[in-house]
Amino acid sequence: MTKNNFFFKYFISTLSIIIIIYFSIYIYNYYSTNDILLHIPDSKFNNEQNEKIILKPNEIGDSIGGILNPLIGLVAAIFTFLAFLMQVFANDEIKKQFTQDKFENRIFKLMDIYNENISRFSFRSKQSGRIFTNKSTFPILYGHFNILIEDVNRFNNSNKISFEEKITKDYKENLLSRNKSSSLNNWIKLEFCYVLFFYGVGKKGRENIKTIFRNKYDSEYVNNVINYLSYKPAYMAHDYIYLQNWNKIFLEFENFSEPCLERFDRYYEGVQNNFGHYYRNLFAMINYLNKGKDFKYSEKWDFAKFFR
Repeated sequence: MTKNNFFFKYFISTLSIIIIIYFSIYIYNYYSTNDILLHIPDSKFNNEQNEKIILKPNEIGDSIGGILNPLIGLVAAIFTFLAFLMQVFANDEIKKQFTQDKFENRIFKLMDIYNENISRFSFRSKQSGRIFTNKSTFPILYGHFNILIEDVNRFNNSNKISFEEKITKDYKENLLSRNKSSSLNNWIKLEFCYVLFFYGVGKKGRENIKTIFRNKYDSEYVNNVINYLSYKPAYMAHDYIYLQNWNKIFLEFENFSEPCLERFDRYYEGVQNNFGHYYRNLFAMINYLNKGKDFKYSEKWDFAKFFR
């Protein structure tokens, strides 16, 4: 309900109640003063000559009607007000129900798109070569992400590097202000590794990563890590030579100023093709759900569970 509608409804309700109370007091005082409330008109009365005159039926009816009509009118006004008030409440309920139905229909439509995007997922394991589709891709991708973290940790440990040493001062202050309760090193590690995992270490992926990390991470460090990862091939039979070369790398003595330019199936090719539409759709759903002003947080939470 908008503020204008809220004000109008309660203004009319308050005004109606004041008018009804005023006229009730006025009619009661008037009838009481003139002894009308408890006085039943006689059908006979004496004229100036002290003669008894019988009133005609219509005169008696006029007398009774004149007394009761204001009371009946007041009661009618009260019931009219109550009917109007109940209609206002009913309209609000109908409007709320319509808004809720429209909201739910949109949510379920977005959910259909969400499920359709997942059904199009297709990912070939870089270890077994097996193709996974639909929701079965998530555990495989999670496993590959953990392997990427291990490779980056291996690079850092061999070169005695800490993530916190490789972020700019301004970005570090920004992270601390937003994540006071989290481990800064873990936060940086997850962010850094996930960006590498998402975009991959191909030519286009390297450009995207450098753009995202500009003014956040040490550029030389970023360049060396992604170049190092570009040497890692998928664990397939036809990439066996490249796999041997990868296993022979001694991090302490290698120079990774340049990426590996040889053509082969790389382990970290990126998952942008799969997850681009997925994340856009997921963001649109949660953002739309969050803007539902007529819903409680618990109701929004129940809807959000459908997207897991």
